[in-house]
Amino acid sequence: MPFPSIHPMTAPNVKPPVVTVGRSKNNHIVIPTLSVSEQHAQVMRLGDEFWLEDNNSSNGTFVNEFRITRRRLQPDDQIRMGNQLITYRRLTKAFTRNPDDYTKEFAELEHIWNEYESLKEGLESRSLLDQGADLLMGVPVVGMALGRLMGAERMAQKRRTLAEIDAKMTTLYACPKCGTPFPLTRDSSFQMLLQRSVNQKQGRCLAGCGAIWTV
Repeated sequence: MPFPSIHPMTAPNVKPPVVTVGRSKNNHIVIPTLSVSEQHAQVMRLGDEFWLEDNNSSNGTFVNEFRITRRRLQPDDQIRMGNQLITYRRLTKAFTRNPDDYTKEFAELEHIWNEYESLKEGLESRSLLDQGADLLMGVPVVGMALGRLMGAERMAQKRRTLAEIDAKMTTLYACPKCGTPFPLTRDSSFQMLLQRSVNQKQGRCLAGCGAIWTV
């Protein structure tokens, strides 16, 4: 599907604005993961429309899980490049007056961090309750042995759940522009990130991609 032609009366010799997406740092939108090609795709603005074009990428560009070559985007489209999801807002934001302004997206990380902390605290609370239940089992010897087995299984399940939560967080709790993940430690809580950003980078991304986090 070709891009619509531009009206000759409005832009006879002017190329429409284009935003490039890929793994290379010279793109407007950088997605630093191996599933994304160095020059993966581009977005073209034609009036009020935004068109997404794949740039012969290795792992493809998908809209609503259909692999595309070119496609006009809609705000509710689900967009994937390689194995990375990317929002319509992020693709189109690069055409705004200040494409480095990520203050809204950065603020949304506070909710993500708080939910992460709540999930971990919930796992810890359930672990303590399980230990108490093991101690209350009726038969001393059999109950103790069974309690140890159940406790080992619960600990294994807890570790698996924590690993799943951490894996998900590495994709969510990251710079909203360059995707650099933040360590999942107390020192990387939202408030700590905010403070370091203000102190060290004057309200910008600590990874140095230029994204503005605070105003």
